[in-house]
Amino acid sequence: MFTLLEINMYAIQKMVTTIGIWVVLPVLVVWLVNRKRTNDTNRKAEILLKAIESGVAIDPSILKENKRVRSIKEILLNRLTAAWVTTLVGIPFIVFGITTYILLERPQESVLMISGFGGVMLAVGIALFFVYSSGKKLFEAEIEAETKALKNKE
Repeated sequence: MFTLLEINMYAIQKMVTTIGIWVVLPVLVVWLVNRKRTNDTNRKAEILLKAIESGVAIDPSILKENKRVRSIKEILLNRLTAAWVTTLVGIPFIVFGITTYILLERPQESVLMISGFGGVMLAVGIALFFVYSSGKKLFEAEIEAETKALKNKE
């Protein structure tokens, strides 16, 4: 018969870790984001109430959330960064999987799965390089226009 006393500490630690990663962590992230939004809203409301009490004219744009508009150049550079990261993560997985498969006398299928994961990462990296290069060629005129607009703005 199964009792609580038969569970060893390793199993309890594994359960707590799994619950912490898959349940507590996402809930904590959502809670922190909502708390920040609430604090921002409360701060704006306090400012508006003080402005109304003192009789100052209120700008309606203060209630809008300021969404940062990213330039085409910044988006392309983010894709280039992602391409380098995924490529440089995929290559060591492939090398590790292949060398482990060669060096072990009885390799398991999980070793090939590691190199398969590396292959997928490498493929995503190469695809992002193609997206970056084609986007750079496609949006060349827009990038120049944004650069000129920024220079004129300064």
